Amino acid sequence: MISYPLVLQTPSKVLHIFLLVGLLIVAPMFAPERAIAQTDTRTETSTVAALQQGLLEILNNPPAGNDPARSAALEKLVAGTFDINAMGAVAVGVQTYRSWSAAQRGEFLAAFSRFMVATHSSRFMGTADRDFEIEGSEDAQRGRKIVHARYLRAGLAPYPIDYLVQLTPDGWRILDVYLDETISLLALHRSEFSSVLRDRGFDGFIAAMHAKADELAELPDTK
Repeated sequence: MISYPLVLQTPSKVLHIFLLVGLLIVAPMFAPERAIAQTDTRTETSTVAALQQGLLEILNNPPAGNDPARSAALEKLVAGTFDINAMGAVAVGVQTYRSWSAAQRGEFLAAFSRFMVATHSSRFMGTADRDFEIEGSEDAQRGRKIVHARYLRAGLAPYPIDYLVQLTPDGWRILDVYLDETISLLALHRSEFSSVLRDRGFDGFIAAMHAKADELAELPDTK
């Protein structure tokens, strides 16, 4: 099933505008000034396909051993398909991210990576005969692409998922995910993260992300 374990409220249009501005600002922070030469053969659609097929393999055939083995496999998959640094900066706000020390940024990105692994994989648990289908891609602003896909579940209508991807020195990487074609995960996280940072401070925010990741990692994948 598709679930929203961390959604507090539906993002407003104003929040989407702030998110768009953040994406425009963060682009030069994590990309070279001149055009990036793609050094591998992986296209924008094959990057998304790699994420989807990797999720299916791990969820349907988890690694032998304990839960850390599964978590490690998921972390490796996310690191190879998502632009975690850029996503993290946008999720907390570029000004906030820039105000932190290098040590704080490193601590945040480590926690954010765990958080992304747990939340993204949990959305596809609890469904039998699951599969993904890529429908194609189209151009977006600043040389980015939007890859259109569908999550297929036995006995249920296909669920649309769009991926905003950009070319980085490491190849095409996912910058945002849109559930049901309209719900931006970065916008959802931006809304929640701002509230937690305001109420709990930096240390409490980091602890909350690790706690949520631990909680979701313990959920059984009942099918």
